Amino acid sequence: GIQTLITDRVALRISKTALAKTGGLAQNAVQRKKNDDGITMFDGFSTSYPGSGSTTLASGHISSAIAVITGNSTEPGNPPYRCVLHGFQLKDIDDEIVAGVGTYPIDEGLTARVFKERFRGMIAGAQLYEDGNIPTTGNEAKGAVFAQEAIVLVEGRAPRAVAVRKEEIGGGATAVYHYDEYAYGERLDTWGVEIHSDATTPTS
Repeated sequence: GIQTLITDRVALRISKTALAKTGGLAQNAVQRKKNDDGITMFDGFSTSYPGSGSTTLASGHISSAIAVITGNSTEPGNPPYRCVLHGFQLKDIDDEIVAGVGTYPIDEGLTARVFKERFRGMIAGAQLYEDGNIPTTGNEAKGAVFAQEAIVLVEGRAPRAVAVRKEEIGGGATAVYHYDEYAYGERLDTWGVEIHSDATTPTS
């Protein structure tokens, strides 16, 4: 949960607009924590491509991950398929597609479109998503390719906010507690592949 403490003195001095935003900001923090917890599930997949923080990500790693998910002998993972990566990892995919820019004329098509808008479509049936909450530790990041059914999100009690008076603080204050109850689980390990690759800050 998230706690926001607002003293009565502060509440009287700030604008109503600013005061109204405190609730939304607290809920944003809860959602970020929820997203971070979901990201930790990626590291639980046994298979990892390319498997090293020193290796540049290529589209072939993503298509190979899909092949492993759909072709495993235990039980194939069913569509839809998701690919969640840090923006620095996705930059390597962009670079792969626009490598010819400046070398030869680029007609309208995939290369020209990616050069103008970046690539956020599908690779081998997997929809790509950028998630800036994925940590980049030591110039590497861990995203994932997975069948949507591989990761389970169980929602408990609905999100709620509780206000509690704190007369002993600052001449009177109100503490607002925001709660969200949930849990993540992995349905089948072979339905997901960790994408562990280089995530050096781009400079060119």
